[in-house]
Amino acid sequence: MDISNQIIHLFLLGFLGVVIFVLIIKLKHYYDLSQIDELTSIKNYRGFQRMIRKATAKNKKNGKEFSFAIFDIDEFRNYNLESYAFGDCVLKEFVKFIKSELPEDACVARFKFGDEFIVMLHSDLISATEKINFVQKKCRENSFLDSKNQRNFRISFSYGTALFDKNTDTIESLLDRTEKALKESKKNLVKSN
Repeated sequence: MDISNQIIHLFLLGFLGVVIFVLIIKLKHYYDLSQIDELTSIKNYRGFQRMIRKATAKNKKNGKEFSFAIFDIDEFRNYNLESYAFGDCVLKEFVKFIKSELPEDACVARFKFGDEFIVMLHSDLISATEKINFVQKKCRENSFLDSKNQRNFRISFSYGTALFDKNTDTIESLLDRTEKALKESKKNLVKSN
């Protein structure tokens, strides 16, 4: 093989390397996008599932406790009845608020339905519940701003919590217990109204 063919082969290999590199970057970008909720810029349920699989595996090794909570915005349909744009504003403001109030290492994601969020806190159930009660009270007292329409509104939410038990829990059983706790919380809300 003469020198000009070697140069052409090296050029083609280099070009192919650049193309593969760009494709890998693009694939990672699309993979990341597939795990983020477009409206709120937090993890979607797929992204949360990936993260929780890692957390449960880590927990089984090091024994660090973590708790789950599911937040459900109370009477969310009323915001959407006004307009879907207003419902979107409520969701964005709610996420911004809870992310600012929860510990930095808490993971927040959209959960199954539009107005439900799942939270993973790196703490025992008592500490997690105390923190969430504080956030819930502060949220109810807070006045949120719909900047587009220049008006204030309030948000309240119900929640259910459960502690991950490394000896008996699967992700599914933990989610099931957390959802049951949320349903119980919603029943209590209906009774008090």
